[in-house]
Amino acid sequence: MNCRGRSSSGQLGIGTSDNRGDDANEVGDYLPFTLLGTGRSPISLSYGDYHVCAILTNLLVKCWGDSASGESGQGYGIDIGDFPNQMDDYLKYAELGSGVLAQIIMGGNDFICMLSTNHEVKCWGEGQDGQFGYGDTSDRGDPSTMSNYLPFVNLGTGLTPIAIYRADIFNCILFSNNQSLKCWGTSEQGHLGYGDTKSRGGNANEMSDYLPLVNIGNTPDIAKIRTGGYNPCLSFIDDSMNCWGSGKGGNFYGQLGIGHANDIGDQPGEMGEYLVETKVGTGRTIVEYDGGFRHHSCVILDDFRLKCFGIKNRLMLDYGDSLRRGDLANQMNGYLPSVNLGAGFTDQSLHLEEDHTCVILNDNSFK
Repeated sequence: MNCRGRSSSGQLGIGTSDNRGDDANEVGDYLPFTLLGTGRSPISLSYGDYHVCAILTNLLVKCWGDSASGESGQGYGIDIGDFPNQMDDYLKYAELGSGVLAQIIMGGNDFICMLSTNHEVKCWGEGQDGQFGYGDTSDRGDPSTMSNYLPFVNLGTGLTPIAIYRADIFNCILFSNNQSLKCWGTSEQGHLGYGDTKSRGGNANEMSDYLPLVNIGNTPDIAKIRTGGYNPCLSFIDDSMNCWGSGKGGNFYGQLGIGHANDIGDQPGEMGEYLVETKVGTGRTIVEYDGGFRHHSCVILDDFRLKCFGIKNRLMLDYGDSLRRGDLANQMNGYLPSVNLGAGFTDQSLHLEEDHTCVILNDNSFK
């Protein structure tokens, strides 16, 4: 594994806090590997602002980078990966409890949640927004709060989680019937989809059977959930897509792609059958979506073209202009242009963050 970019807290895992990629002779063959232990390689990665976690081939978890709130599972206030002899075999596993093996791991700003192979969820790191779902806002991540001391999240009677999706300040869980989900954490602009702005998970009697299912209406089975920053989006097996929530301070960027700038999910009568489909072209369907924090969204269509909508002033939409798209009529559907990726190139995979857009192309190159 290779990592590049900022390494202020050791999140590149290369034994230094020096950034990689901003000077000559730092990438390519000059870029050292991030080593996670003899005979072990990562099969899944997740990251937050300044930390990274990996599921290894033995289905155990290692985390490194910033640990101010216990993100590493090794204690508070100790960066890992910015000095020699902290990575590779020196890096300890995050203690998740006896017999707990990781299937999916997802990181938020300063926290991590893990879905085990037994379909149970544990979370650690910073808990001030109730995003753990433990009925409090305490941080977890030192030895006294990890391992068997770290509880499973109580998601309700008779429900089997099969996938977990994170955003910066909340989580969503998809259950085994592929038609039900629950969300918890902060809901400033209706991110949770419960028709209000009430946060859930940080107080007693907010989780388990007290936490309702999100009303998504009479829809086909859910194919995928993407929680792009502040905007959960559901894609269904018919390749349609519905989104709700907003960017922080309102959906003033148009990243929901529904032709207006209102928050969705923070008021009654906005979810379920009232959800408006995000349409990106006549006769076209969405095969992949990603959202970049609260600013912009992009989709891959069934013909492997790329379209983006949202913010106007940072050029992440890749159209060569500074126009905002998605918050007014006649900006979406067939009016929304495709991104020019180069002659003969189509998009295979999509990766957005707060201030940039990256794609893997059909020849496995990267832009």
